[in-house]
Amino acid sequence: MTSKQDLSRQPVIVDDEVTTLNGVALVLAGTLQARGIDVDPLLSEAGIDPQLLSRMGLRIPMQRMAVFWQAAVRETGLANIGLEVAKRFHITHLHAFYFAMQASNTVREAFDTFLRFSAVISTAMIAEFDTANGRAELVVRVRENCFMPCPEAIDATAAITVRFMQEFMAMEADDFLSISLPRPAPEQPEHWQAALGCPITFGSKALIVRFHPRVLDRALPTANPAIAKANSELLVQYLDGLNNDFLSRATQRLSVLLNEGRATQEALAQALDTSPRNLQRKMQSEGLNFRQLLDELRQKQALEEVRSTTRPLTDIAHTLGFSDSASFSRAFKRWTGVAPKDYRNAASV
Repeated sequence: MTSKQDLSRQPVIVDDEVTTLNGVALVLAGTLQARGIDVDPLLSEAGIDPQLLSRMGLRIPMQRMAVFWQAAVRETGLANIGLEVAKRFHITHLHAFYFAMQASNTVREAFDTFLRFSAVISTAMIAEFDTANGRAELVVRVRENCFMPCPEAIDATAAITVRFMQEFMAMEADDFLSISLPRPAPEQPEHWQAALGCPITFGSKALIVRFHPRVLDRALPTANPAIAKANSELLVQYLDGLNNDFLSRATQRLSVLLNEGRATQEALAQALDTSPRNLQRKMQSEGLNFRQLLDELRQKQALEEVRSTTRPLTDIAHTLGFSDSASFSRAFKRWTGVAPKDYRNAASV
């Protein structure tokens, strides 16, 4: 049975237009220019303002980035251009995300940071971590109602992730077991096998990197708790800035508090730097109250966990703040009309 580890905190969700950090776009543009290809017409074709490539840290709508990738494949004739871009990608393009992970005490803590802040890389992304049958799995999937990234973006994400795990998490080739890619099988899969260095399967529902769990408690030589904490705080602030309205910020903060077992109105007010009275007034102006927001968040997380994972229902109930499985089951039936076990069975068909 699959069990979700303590390091698998609820990810920070950003409710904006689905965007991706521009680091990969910068490297893709550089790869094209190195081949003598004029990038400006391709950016124009994709509807990407060249100013978005003027400095690191800016964001690009994913749908426009997909057009840019497709144009790059057409101009270069390289079906594996995502793998080529990954070779040229500098991990420092990820800024605080990279420094927070690198400064973690162990591989396990580095994954914790990856899961919490994966929205920095793409606001469509949700990362999870599971262990089953003596192996560990990093699962990167797309949020509900978001379109699947293009194959080239998936290739680049997989190759960059593996490279980061090797270079900064002290993982070696024999630590990896297999990788599943949510993209059609290419005509020459040996290029993907060579680039990723382990058995590859295609056509999965998510990007899955499987490896030996023995690596999780390895100490990282670059550990620095102060740097990790400072950069984690920067990441929270950065993602808060992407959540432009109060309701999105309140939902994101309450999601973290719920996962920490502190989902109270007082704790939420403190997290938002306001008083409980002002929080109540603001929520009333949005047409809801704290109990409604908490119930909606519990419902959203419960449906996602029950549908998409094999995590024990008792664990889900505990994480969501229910006193026991029976109260969780009653709430779940109120939300969906069916018991959580029946809902999970129907979703797996």
